[in-house]
Amino acid sequence: MNSSGRLTRSNTDRIVAGVCGGIANYLKVDPMLVRLAFVLLVWLGGVSPLIYLILWAVLPTEATMNQGFSQQVRQNLSEMEERATSVATKVGGHVNQLVGGNRTSQSGQTGQSSPGSGAQQGDGPATGPTRRL
Repeated sequence: MNSSGRLTRSNTDRIVAGVCGGIANYLKVDPMLVRLAFVLLVWLGGVSPLIYLILWAVLPTEATMNQGFSQQVRQNLSEMEERATSVATKVGGHVNQLVGGNRTSQSGQTGQSSPGSGAQQGDGPATGPTRRL
């Protein structure tokens, strides 16, 4: 916990980047209340998610608050890039699994249809029945 009285990002109370946890430590309130307030303000249109990104970039972590400001910002931006790359890789993997699973099930369905079942290869997309004239 931050005992210096400065506003910093939390190293321990973090879900995304520790911004809400750091604000909660600074205000001496429960971090869940700050997170809830932030989400409600975003939904009600009072706060932009861009503010969270700006705070992520400019607030030092508890471990780096003795470094220079420009060095802190560079380190925070590097952390943001690493986190974004990690999330994009995970999401891409999940999308590939879903798309790959659909292709497998579609090709399995096409291979299982018999000539007398009324389904012909190349009938169209799997979104609905179509017939070629």
